[in-house]
Amino acid sequence: MPGRVEAFSDGVFAIAITLLILEIRVPHAAADQSLWGVWWLSGRPTLRLLSVSSSSSSYCGTFVINGIAWNLLFTPMVRGRLLRPEIGGETIAHIRRAYVFGPVVYAVSTVVALFPPVLGLVLNASLWLVWIRLCYHTTREAAL
Repeated sequence: MPGRVEAFSDGVFAIAITLLILEIRVPHAAADQSLWGVWWLSGRPTLRLLSVSSSSSSYCGTFVINGIAWNLLFTPMVRGRLLRPEIGGETIAHIRRAYVFGPVVYAVSTVVALFPPVLGLVLNASLWLVWIRLCYHTTREAAL
């Protein structure tokens, strides 16, 4: 019986051989698909004009928007009772607190990144630890 490494390498070789046999061609973009390329090409030079502090602040600002989007997504999930039945009120309250806390810290990191860019990015990254710490469990999983 082959070991795990041998089985893995057999799978990698099988995929590689399959890809070598298939004739994979780059598809031609339709007119509406090429608009994304135009958008990307026109936006890249503009982003290159930003200073380091502005680009760091812009990066942190995208997290503010993302945090607000998660808030807007979670609220109808709770109101519409779309969550699994075993998700308790305590877990929902925990998530709501985190979703209020997140965009505020992201907004602060966006402003801080205008002055020392590294400090704003560190503050932004510190929330990763918060999200990891807040990993959500159902009531049943928390009891185990």
